[in-house]
Amino acid sequence: IKLSQLLLKHLSLPNLSELNLRSCHITDSGMEALAEALLVKRNIRKLNLSKNNATANGVAKVITNLSYNPCIEEINLSDMSNVGGRNDSLVNALTKLFQLTVSLKELILWK
Repeated sequence: IKLSQLLLKHLSLPNLSELNLRSCHITDSGMEALAEALLVKRNIRKLNLSKNNATANGVAKVITNLSYNPCIEEINLSDMSNVGGRNDSLVNALTKLFQLTVSLKELILWK
């Protein structure tokens, strides 16, 4: 079963607030599925996506949807080898996140 399907099926998991997906080899298609699930599961406080294989475009989809999460406090995007250089979709997603999110306390982009 895919993570996005699991999150969508189990919306009644009110205590799930931290999601550590470090080193899970998530690609852009996985990021897109996760982004979709995060629109529904909006009580995630901490999300660790470090050391995955997605590009800036995949990460941007997750960040865009996290902009609508009123609880997000920490996002870890460090050590993502395929995210490099300037990418307009990621810049736009981060801008949206900063404009809409008041709960964000920590954004880790590199270590």
